[in-house]
Amino acid sequence: MRKMTKLMLAMSMVSGLAQAGPVVTSWSYINDAIFSNSGFTGGNGLTFESAYELSWGADGGDYKVPTNSNDNRSALTIGNVSKNPNPAGGTLDGGGPATGSVMTDLNNTIVPGEVGLGMSFTHWNNILNGNRATLTGATITDTLKLTPLTPALGSEQNAPTLIFNFKFRETENAGGDGGNNRCADGSLASSWVGGCPDLFGFDNIGGGINQSFGYDGNTYFASVLTLDANLQPTLGFSTLTNSECAILGLSNNCFGFRTQEGLQTTERFAFVISAKPFETPEPGSLVLLGLALAGLGATRYRKSS
Repeated sequence: MRKMTKLMLAMSMVSGLAQAGPVVTSWSYINDAIFSNSGFTGGNGLTFESAYELSWGADGGDYKVPTNSNDNRSALTIGNVSKNPNPAGGTLDGGGPATGSVMTDLNNTIVPGEVGLGMSFTHWNNILNGNRATLTGATITDTLKLTPLTPALGSEQNAPTLIFNFKFRETENAGGDGGNNRCADGSLASSWVGGCPDLFGFDNIGGGINQSFGYDGNTYFASVLTLDANLQPTLGFSTLTNSECAILGLSNNCFGFRTQEGLQTTERFAFVISAKPFETPEPGSLVLLGLALAGLGATRYRKSS
């Protein structure tokens, strides 16, 4: 009886393994990201939130066409990397969804066809009247839907939804956050073109790597990476100084980026679907994934050029 039981268990395990379908090697996708839960300081002017735009400043101003501090608006917008991506990297506002097709990475060595172009985030950093209400933070919710294409057409699947809460600081161009005439990191305001940069910070951007989902008995992993203006993997984010994190109300070693006054700064995002998880020094770090893939991706792009 014991032998029979062991035999039946072994047959059951073999049968279970046999139920897994073939590995999906390519997918079509729909990627979208939206804003919510925005916060603003007290002050005058007009603040605005929609799914793809957060803006603040003078009522009637245009963040794309700055004029003077009394009439200007600033904004954070969601764009679409997949729309006419070359040479500028897609649209900067108007949102998604981003659509296309992407191959499954089978060996953790990224090639161009394995990078799905997604959404972008642009800060339109214009000089504002100091009495205006300004952005303090918001939530970004990113969704990804995948449909198997090869070796066989399948049903649409939802990859894990990613939620990022960020903080924002509209800094005084002449300094003050770090002391007299100094920026939050302690540097002189005069050392920056246009004065102290505005700050974005994330206390925790974990969840951007190896988000697993199942299809037809197999497990796949969705991971996020950042792209430069040429749509190649780049670091994008960095670790802010502890004093910058503090002025944002975040803990030490927060992640984020700085944006120069009077310019528009764009971060482009993409994703990879892999058949096995990526190995990084600190799992769950979007920053480290960008760093890891920057080396892998750049090497492969050079070989294909």
